[in-house]
Amino acid sequence: MEVLDTIISAEKTRGRELVALWESGGMDSGYGEATIVARSNGQKPSAVCFKKTPNGNHAMIPIFRNDIIVKTFFDDASTSHFSHTIYWVSRAYTEKNGEAKVCMKRINQFENGRWENPLAEHLKPVVFVAEQKAKKERCCRAMYVKNMKKK
Repeated sequence: MEVLDTIISAEKTRGRELVALWESGGMDSGYGEATIVARSNGQKPSAVCFKKTPNGNHAMIPIFRNDIIVKTFFDDASTSHFSHTIYWVSRAYTEKNGEAKVCMKRINQFENGRWENPLAEHLKPVVFVAEQKAKKERCCRAMYVKNMKKK
């Protein structure tokens, strides 16, 4: 089955105006979600901006071709608890009108307790952090970036 591209709106960083997404998420009232960005090899990216919004945006991360985005949802009342969608970034760009966009393709999905395809080893730590963030009550910090401790 052919998986279609998904295009989402993004942000732009100050100065260099790089296309960026926020690491975000947290849990409230038994429901949680998380968005985690990783480099293509599963490594932590560097963030350019941090916020401490409860269950909101925590780290602005410039997005590049081949990056990985993990979107996780948590439902404490559900028997399977988690659902994950893993995307591969094919393009990050700015449209003529100045809007930042990210074009990505779904490469794996976890629903009802099983993965659509076996989960690649280098993505297991990324999914683990996404689960931790989605279960973190009133999460206020970034969890998967290289430069978490700003001076």
